[in-house]
Amino acid sequence: HQKRIGSVLDYIDTHLEDDLSLATLAAVGHYSPFHFHKLFKRATNQTVNNYVSRKRIEKVAAILLRNPEISISELSLQYQFTSNSSFTRTFKKFYGLNPSEFKKKGKGKYGKIRQVNSKNGQVITKFQDYVC
Repeated sequence: HQKRIGSVLDYIDTHLEDDLSLATLAAVGHYSPFHFHKLFKRATNQTVNNYVSRKRIEKVAAILLRNPEISISELSLQYQFTSNSSFTRTFKKFYGLNPSEFKKKGKGKYGKIRQVNSKNGQVITKFQDYVC
């Protein structure tokens, strides 16, 4: 089962812009939707929908960090969210900020490493949260 679930996880990573319904993913893993859902939840501790949403949001966040000029509406449609409001709600659930706020604050908060000067002039390296 691990190999087949692993192939589904790889498929999800490379097809985030496509239809990733339960039926589609079950077919990729060669399972019935019912059995796939149970096995997937056991393997990842997440439902299929939660996992796919998280991966899509992480991808969008990475894009926003690299290219803040890109339209949030465009990204929400590209990554299969049904509306801007559902996209914003899901994004805020993961990052605590809506996508617009993330664009403004993201680089400083979600960069990998940054340096800060202390009061006495020493440089302190701080390891920040990763996006993905």
